[in-house]
Amino acid sequence: MRRFFNIVRNVMALFGFVTMVAVVASGGGFTAGLGKWLSEWEYKGDCDYILLLPGGAIPSPSMLMRTYTAAEEYKKNPRARVVISLKADPPIESSTIWGIRKELMFRGVPAESIILETKATSTYDHARYIYEARIGHPLKDSYLIVTSPFHVRRSMMVFQARGFTHIYAAPAESRKETEDLGAFKGIRYDVWGRLIADLGNLRELFALSYYFLTWKI
Repeated sequence: MRRFFNIVRNVMALFGFVTMVAVVASGGGFTAGLGKWLSEWEYKGDCDYILLLPGGAIPSPSMLMRTYTAAEEYKKNPRARVVISLKADPPIESSTIWGIRKELMFRGVPAESIILETKATSTYDHARYIYEARIGHPLKDSYLIVTSPFHVRRSMMVFQARGFTHIYAAPAESRKETEDLGAFKGIRYDVWGRLIADLGNLRELFALSYYFLTWKI
């Protein structure tokens, strides 16, 4: 029994050490380079299609940012068509993709400018089914992908591998507050926000590795 408790104690000590290192790394900004690399890609505002890649239910922080960004991009370029790609089971009126559609319309995107692709369940599927549905011409038309910042690079690489030539990115980034939130703001808010971002970046590294190993990019 003593041996068991020693093992548990050592595991907890290791977990505490790793957590402390993660907090220090995030607080010091040492992991910012990874997030920047994952989110960097060329932007072009006058694309033929705006591809909204969902990342959860609506409403949720991630999806509200993505729909907001897609709607803002449409306002800059109202000749574009907005494509939402996500699996939807009937009745479609009660599905997540329909909720995203309603949110886009609420933000000023007309229904006739929205195209629904209702088969995709992954990043790879987004590229596959948009290509197979012949939504635009992958070699001639330009596509602006709206997704979370850490998901940008993998999305671009997947679409390139599928045969899309002119692809660009508009990361759905949260706006930073301008108000004075008082003393110790960095400890109260910033460190924990960066930790959450680091978890997303770590997940994305695993996903990138899996896509490389399975020849999807």
